[in-house]
Amino acid sequence: MKTGGQYLFAAIVSVLAFGCTGTGSRNDADSGTDAGGDADGDTDADGDADCAEEWRDSTSKLSWEMTPPGDQVTWQSGLDRCDGLALCGHDDWRMPTIGELRTLMRGCAAIETGGTCGVTDDCLTPYCWSAACQGCPAGGEPDNGCYWPAGIGGECSYYWSASCRSDDASQAWVVTFGGGLDSSLGFYTKSKTTYVRCVRGGP
Repeated sequence: MKTGGQYLFAAIVSVLAFGCTGTGSRNDADSGTDAGGDADGDTDADGDADCAEEWRDSTSKLSWEMTPPGDQVTWQSGLDRCDGLALCGHDDWRMPTIGELRTLMRGCAAIETGGTCGVTDDCLTPYCWSAACQGCPAGGEPDNGCYWPAGIGGECSYYWSASCRSDDASQAWVVTFGGGLDSSLGFYTKSKTTYVRCVRGGP
């Protein structure tokens, strides 16, 4: 994916569609409960997770890996890593859908949840993409160069979502959070490599 001008591109890659998220479905194992069976039992009054390696968004009710590994991985490797992750006493981690990944966007209204970028868990074709999905320019980031919440860490760059293009399973949707790049939302060939941040829970 380019970081300026044209964000959509075509690539011919033969990749299996296994694991693609169609309309925001979650893994069956994800119940939003902790080991003791009580929903969100690992959070304190302000919604932040007690575990230092987990960040909880009190608005979306999603819990995020605080600082993911700094290595770039293919889409399938990222999916496998999240599915196999055991962190903070939980093993129901997964790769986020594009709608969930958008909940981490801060300071770029077009890509934030409810923004004018039309790509959502229910709209995953290139026809859902518009110029609004090009987001915001580098330099306006609210958190040390990143368009994401203060307090989480990791490489400020592209991140995989579990949501594939509904018309081409060889491509998956990604969000760019800055790091010297424009923030943006687009798609990327699944055999390429970038970063992944795992998520669990939800409303």
